[in-house]
Amino acid sequence: MRAENQVVPFRITTKDQKRLFAWLVAPLGVYAKNSDAFIREITGTDIEDSVAWSSLRNDGEARLVIYFHGNSATLAQERRTIEYRSFSAGASESMYVLAFDYRGFGLSEGEPSESGLLDDAEAVVDWALNVSRIPPERIVLLGHSLGTAVVSGVAHRYATTLGIEFAGLILCAAFTNAGNAFSSYSIGGVIPVLAPVKLFPAFQAWFARRMVDTWHSDNRLATLARTCSRFKLVLVHAQSDSTMPWHETEALFQSTLRAAKDTSPGNDSDGDGDLKDIEVVDLGEAGRQEIWRSNSCSISKTIAKHGVTRPGPPQPNLNPHPPNIMPAIAAHLQARFLEDSGSGGVSGTAIALIIFLGILPVIVLFWAVCFLFWAYPNDRNWCCMRRKRRPEPESFLTQTPMPAPPLNEKDMTLPQRPSSVQFRIESGSSNTGRLQKHQRQGSWENRQARASMQSFGSGNGGMVQEPKPFV
Repeated sequence: MRAENQVVPFRITTKDQKRLFAWLVAPLGVYAKNSDAFIREITGTDIEDSVAWSSLRNDGEARLVIYFHGNSATLAQERRTIEYRSFSAGASESMYVLAFDYRGFGLSEGEPSESGLLDDAEAVVDWALNVSRIPPERIVLLGHSLGTAVVSGVAHRYATTLGIEFAGLILCAAFTNAGNAFSSYSIGGVIPVLAPVKLFPAFQAWFARRMVDTWHSDNRLATLARTCSRFKLVLVHAQSDSTMPWHETEALFQSTLRAAKDTSPGNDSDGDGDLKDIEVVDLGEAGRQEIWRSNSCSISKTIAKHGVTRPGPPQPNLNPHPPNIMPAIAAHLQARFLEDSGSGGVSGTAIALIIFLGILPVIVLFWAVCFLFWAYPNDRNWCCMRRKRRPEPESFLTQTPMPAPPLNEKDMTLPQRPSSVQFRIESGSSNTGRLQKHQRQGSWENRQARASMQSFGSGNGGMVQEPKPFV
């Protein structure tokens, strides 16, 4: 069954006249009770004339979740539409969802920056408070990834400037600040591109001072924990998160908890000035939960062992526009990131140092591993090209030696005699006996040396000449 007009698209104008694209999602329980009115509604009706907005404003028990999405895509991303339905699953008759796109995302105008996104969040919250007239006690701010920094910033702005405190903050996959998030980033959760930068704390601090958008969620949440009379924070992260490491949420939990413990002793329920211990809940295979409570403050952290990357069955893409109008914030901040350091950006020297200290060592390490485990065993050089070997000259040392001569003199392989000597031997000359006597006087070592010389001469000559035995 198709729930027609359950989602009402509309526009919210910021104080700098940027028009943001937003959705108001009615809960299924309200839609089921008023299905005829929803179906009869003309698509494109003004938000203040819609059934969803009227039911939200007139219901004194209605709750509103303002959703701040992450760095990629838009409010119509497939998994986000599934999340909108899951938010109202526990209270299907009273839980409404307000989602919007930051400036530069989807159909919203402008280009994103930290101050710009905080202005967008302020405009959306102001619409919920003043146009829809939902009190802050019934509004929950929920952020994911980049949205956690926006939630921390807008909650800090309302608390410090207007004294407005919301029912609660829910931060999924949060990070302490942009500098730590940038240095902790890894490709696929395997290759930490900028991990070597952490080896140089001075350079890391110098680089952080030159970032345009810092997103100091840790400082903002600590201020809220110290100053708010009613502060409820829920942190959720997964150990399998390959984009943002879960220890960022752990660090955020510890810094906020320390700030809450620095407040007055009146936060303790028994009034003795001692804060309650942290309650630990073992969720088994689901993970672990830690909760700290006082009279008016609650800080909880849930670390799941596994996150859900694609919940539920595939859903149709509700975004009618191609992906090329869904820029990530990094692409829009590239020009600001490359500004001169004197104007608050990052200089070219900093970019070069980041590449040298971060990316280059990773490339060298990968190259060395490839050489040791693949190139070298396969007879390849540092460029992974097969080595060219020069042909080795033939050497007499590699020739197959002649078999060892026997002790019998008739089988000795001695150099051939000159023709004159052979003639005298065959003709029975008087020198025959003297020649034979001279031959017998040679030692065994001399005979072996003469045999080796014959073998050497035969090998270098290219052919073996069979010697004639003495007669």
